Amino acid sequence: MREIGSTQVNPLTAVKRAERDRFHRPMKLWSCGLMASAILGVFSGVTGLALNVTFLFGLAENKGLMGALAIWLLIAAFPMLWLTSHCLDKVDSIHTARRLESCRERGLNETDISRAHN
Repeated sequence: MREIGSTQVNPLTAVKRAERDRFHRPMKLWSCGLMASAILGVFSGVTGLALNVTFLFGLAENKGLMGALAIWLLIAAFPMLWLTSHCLDKVDSIHTARRLESCRERGLNETDISRAHN
């Protein structure tokens, strides 16, 4: 009888699964980068814009650290959003490579694959 909570991993299945899904680790890396850069880029852009709007309408004075922070938050938003688009492109290319590998495993040749994706 098998005990509850004890899990046995079949080494042959685990190796085959790792070989089959060699895209898991890069997909996880680029997806985490995508989420982090998107959140930071949007947060810094919105915060910098909100601070500059308060300066524009005279609700706060554009002096010292707050003025510099508002500008630097806006400046930091653009590279973060560029990194977001780069990570999104990498995730898409990994998804395409995974789909092509799946088609090849099913026995489709290059002409069938290109015809199916066009």
